[in-house]
Amino acid sequence: MIFEESNKVELKREYSKSFLKTVSAFANERDGEIIFGVDDTGKIFGVADDTKLRHRIENAINDSIKPVPTFSLKTVDINKDKVIVLSVSRGYAIPYLYQNKPYMRSDTSTVIADSYRISRWFREISNIDYDNMLVERTDYTFAHLSSAFMSKLMITRFNENTLLTLGLKKGDKYTNAGRFLADENDFNFGIDIVKFGKNQSEIIRRERLTNQSLLKQYDKGMALFEEYYHDYEEVTGAYRVSRVRLPQEAFRESLANSIVHRDYSIKANIQIEFWDNHICVTSPGGLTDGMAEETYLNGGLSVPRNETIANIFYRLNIIETFGTGINRIIESYSEYRQKPTFVIEGNVIRTVLPIIDYSKKSLFSEREQIVWNSLKKGTKTRKELQERLGTGDSVTKELLNELVKQGKIERIGKGPSTKYRLL
Repeated sequence: MIFEESNKVELKREYSKSFLKTVSAFANERDGEIIFGVDDTGKIFGVADDTKLRHRIENAINDSIKPVPTFSLKTVDINKDKVIVLSVSRGYAIPYLYQNKPYMRSDTSTVIADSYRISRWFREISNIDYDNMLVERTDYTFAHLSSAFMSKLMITRFNENTLLTLGLKKGDKYTNAGRFLADENDFNFGIDIVKFGKNQSEIIRRERLTNQSLLKQYDKGMALFEEYYHDYEEVTGAYRVSRVRLPQEAFRESLANSIVHRDYSIKANIQIEFWDNHICVTSPGGLTDGMAEETYLNGGLSVPRNETIANIFYRLNIIETFGTGINRIIESYSEYRQKPTFVIEGNVIRTVLPIIDYSKKSLFSEREQIVWNSLKKGTKTRKELQERLGTGDSVTKELLNELVKQGKIERIGKGPSTKYRLL
């Protein structure tokens, strides 16, 4: 076996605490190895007592590097000599400090990191999705996910290669996405569902879904929705009419969006409140980076915060194209007077889905419906709306002014550049 120093390998003939600087550097920058019992020319000397030295190395890292990085130790026999290989994984809790200083590698040397290198580490780390980070636990099972893939997608085999292909595993380690989609996991924060009576003091039922597959949480959430908000029939005149309490699609999208897009680094539950006149879904985590509030509220496309989890839900036909959930919720209420609302408050996004009130006129007039359908796709000028309506200037202006007065649409700007959008 040939040993050679590089920016990923450091050789140590004997133990000295200077190796801790390199542990800091590897944890900050890249996976690396420190090999004890080999000098910097690659000559093998071996170690006298490998068990004792491994304990000494482990204790030194645990006592001296803050926070403690992920590392492993093993003894390698080379002919009659023993060497110790210390493997250090790059971490996500940067910077890792030794004696209150962050270190980096400069070719085969270890030096104190400068401000530019530290800022680069943070930029690199910010581009790693939380659901793609690796975890240490190795005993996860995926019976629920396997069953869903085999029944819905008609695949005949769900195995190790499937987990790797889906991004639930990388090499021999699971990702956070794998952890969250496993049958059982150690994540204590999931979905908290409460069915209220007349007020918050009257709790009819409470279900806290934690430490289980996100897919199972989704299935249970949908089952509870069906239990309390199933369709019903109503006699109107001489006819029996089927009614929906609220569009199932709206709740499905709200539930799926909260699971797919929530910030899993925030230790809080998704909260779902079932009321007699509305459902409220509150998801931890604000907007993803680069997403403007106005764009989100207008149903603009966004990059999912947890792309691997989103891809699983997409493959299972639970969600459609990434980032279209808001539009689908809005569209599901298109024929009703009641409309969903979306509120962004700090680190939470709240969706309120009203129960349909059939005592009020529910359908738009034909012309209102044309304006509504046009503005669902984005802001429009009066001329564009007039072309869709097929009406003259005066009729178009009168209709739009009335809709603005009723608070159904909003006028933006003045003069020829005036546009309209839904409220």
